[in-house]
Amino acid sequence: MNKLPCSVLTRTYASTLKPRLIMPVTIAPGPPPSRQHPSTTTPQNQTSSFSTTQQYELNRNYIANTNQQHETSYILTLLTDAHTHTSMTGLRNQYFPPKLNKLAAHLTLFHALPGSKLHSHILPQLDSLTSSKAASSTYHASPIEATGPFRMNHGIGISVSERSGQSKAIYQDLVAAWKPFLSKQDLGDGHGGGLKLHFTIMNKADSEEHVRASFDEVKRNFKPVHGMVEGLVLYRYDHGFWRQEQVFRFQHESHAETK
Repeated sequence: MNKLPCSVLTRTYASTLKPRLIMPVTIAPGPPPSRQHPSTTTPQNQTSSFSTTQQYELNRNYIANTNQQHETSYILTLLTDAHTHTSMTGLRNQYFPPKLNKLAAHLTLFHALPGSKLHSHILPQLDSLTSSKAASSTYHASPIEATGPFRMNHGIGISVSERSGQSKAIYQDLVAAWKPFLSKQDLGDGHGGGLKLHFTIMNKADSEEHVRASFDEVKRNFKPVHGMVEGLVLYRYDHGFWRQEQVFRFQHESHAETK
C-alpha cells in the first residue's frame, strides 16, 4: 500500500474540521477605576456566561440611566476650603496605592452624571442653586468637620460631619430634579438611601494586613480638621482622571442676604 505524503494527509485532515465560530462578547462599561466597587471585577480566567451577566448587572448600578451607549460621565463634588483640601489630599497621597492614585481628596455628591443631560438639565440646575436670589438666601458657605477614620472593604475613609445639613439638602434637591437619569448608586440604592459624606484616603489595597496597620496608624495620629464647604465642582471623567469643568461658588453667610 502506497503511503500518502505528509502534506496531503494534513490537507485531508484539515478539510474535515468545521470552522470554529467565535462570537464577540460585549460587557457593559463599569464605573471609572477610582470608583469601581471591588465586587464588580472579574478574574481574567473566569469566562462563564454567568460571570459576564453578573458583572453586567452589578455595573449597571454605577452608570447613568440613559439610552446612550457611549455616555460621557461627569462627577459633582463639594468644594472645600484650601486647608481641608490640602490636609485630606496629604493623607490620600500617603496611604492610597500610588499606582492607582490619580485624584486629590474629594467629597462626592454624584458619581455618574450623563453628558447627554449636561446642557439641558445639569448646568441649568447648578446655576440656579448658586446664582438665583432664592438659592443665595438658602445655600451659602457652611462649616464642616473631618472627624475621624473608619474602615472600608479595602481601605480607609475619613468621616465628615456638617451640622447645618446643607450638603444633604442640596443632594436631595438635585436627586429630585435629576432622578429619571441618575444611576442606582447616585440615587442611594443599596447604600443606606442617602448621602454619607467622607474622604477616601485608601482604597483597593491588596493586603488586609497593610490596611489594618494603616488604619491603626491614622487612628492614632488623626486630629479633627475644621473647614468650610464653599460651593460645588463639576468634573468630566477622562480615563481615570477628573478634568475640572466648572466651579459653582456659594455666597458667604455674611453676604447671603440680598440688599
